[in-house]
Amino acid sequence: MTVMSGTTALLVAVVVTARSGMLFDGVALRPLGGLICCGALVAATGVGHFAFGRLGFHHRPLTVPLVAVSLIATFAVAWGVNTASAQIWKHPWTRYADELGSRDACLADTPYGDRSAMLITSPGDDLTMEVWPGPVEDSQTATPKTPLRLRADGKRALAPADEESDRILRSHGCR
Repeated sequence: MTVMSGTTALLVAVVVTARSGMLFDGVALRPLGGLICCGALVAATGVGHFAFGRLGFHHRPLTVPLVAVSLIATFAVAWGVNTASAQIWKHPWTRYADELGSRDACLADTPYGDRSAMLITSPGDDLTMEVWPGPVEDSQTATPKTPLRLRADGKRALAPADEESDRILRSHGCR
C-alpha cells in the first residue's frame, strides 16, 4: 500500500507537470518539474507508510485482491487527474475551437471557423499559432488570404498577435 500511494503520487505529479509544460516546454522549468515529481513520490511514500501502518495494514498479508484494488485505485486517480488537467491546460487548437471557432463561437460560420480553416500551425517558440482561412460551404464570397495569428500562452484566452488579426476578430464581433 505504501508503494502504491507513492506510485499514485508520482503518476499524478508527472501528469500535472507534463500537462502544464513544466517537463517538456521550458528548459528552465525542467529541473523544477523533476523535483516536484520526486518530492511527490517521497512525500506520498512516507505519508502512506505512516497512514497505512496506523490503519493496521502492516498486520495484514499481501493478497491478490488487495493488490488489484490498489492498482485500480492508482489508475483511477491518475486518469481523473489527467482528465481534469486536460481541461485546465488545453491544446491550442482545442482552445481555439472552444473560444473562437466552434459552432456557437464568433468565427463559426466564417472562413476562420474550425470547420473551414485549412491549416493550423501549432505555437512555436514565440507561442503564436496561425489559422489559415478556408472556403465556407454555400458561400459565394472569396476566401480571404490573411491568416489569423493568435498568441497561445498558458491558460489565458487566445489573443491577437498582430494588428491584422485584431482587425479580423473585431470585424467578426469577437472583441
